[in-house]
Amino acid sequence: MHWLLLIYVCLSFLTYIVTSPITYENVRDTPYNVSYDHRAVKINGVRTMLISGAIHCLNTIQTLIFWNLHEQKANVFNFSGRANLSQFLQDADDAGLFVNLLTYGSIYMW
Repeated sequence: MHWLLLIYVCLSFLTYIVTSPITYENVRDTPYNVSYDHRAVKINGVRTMLISGAIHCLNTIQTLIFWNLHEQKANVFNFSGRANLSQFLQDADDAGLFVNLLTYGSIYMW
């Protein structure tokens, strides 16, 4: 029974090592290769999810609109709750900010 547990722990550890995402610390100050396969961005051959954000301190806020949140079914639109784009634009206007909207997300083919 102990052997099975040891094998499980070893396989789990090896799986983590092989599939763990690459971080910037892994490539800092060295040349690295960025590519894309049919599933993900790859850095030095390792599939990696890039997560980013920006805070702008001037007079404009730039943000992404995840369109697949607003149109989950063909021609059925949702702008309520956390998808309330009008409220976001009003809040930015109240704060005296310009808004630069970018669309992002799946464009569905129904």
